[in-house]
Amino acid sequence: MLVDVRFEVFAGRHRTERYLAHCRRLEPGARQALTLVLTDIPPGATGTRLLDCAVRLRPFCAGLGFQTESLALPFADLSFAGSPIVVVPARACDPHGRMLSKLQRLVTVVHTHRGRLLVRGLATRAAAQPLLAAGVDMVSLAGPHGQRTAA
Repeated sequence: MLVDVRFEVFAGRHRTERYLAHCRRLEPGARQALTLVLTDIPPGATGTRLLDCAVRLRPFCAGLGFQTESLALPFADLSFAGSPIVVVPARACDPHGRMLSKLQRLVTVVHTHRGRLLVRGLATRAAAQPLLAAGVDMVSLAGPHGQRTAA
């Protein structure tokens, strides 16, 4: 199960500690089913800052993910995250022309770091086919009211 964690959770010590206190209450079985996805990463976030977030979240989940709003990674090195999931919103993935080559480059980088790429919020199953052919590992569909469902 993917759970979004906004980057701003780590903006202040009090907010961070409160969030981590909630995480500590999770049962071990629940933790094994979670992938925590760091979202809303600001453009200037450093690798060191992301590493700090990852280290704090890692004990509470089976895996880590990072959402980027474009086809560019928000950081250069994924090695600190084990086998991460990189999440890209569907609006960033036009599966034609230059976007397709950018998507394939992102797939290559993510796979080089033993990660997987998820495109989130596609409108139709048919839209998934060219993305999967380009190497995307997983897709999710937008539900009836923008809700996400797995495909």
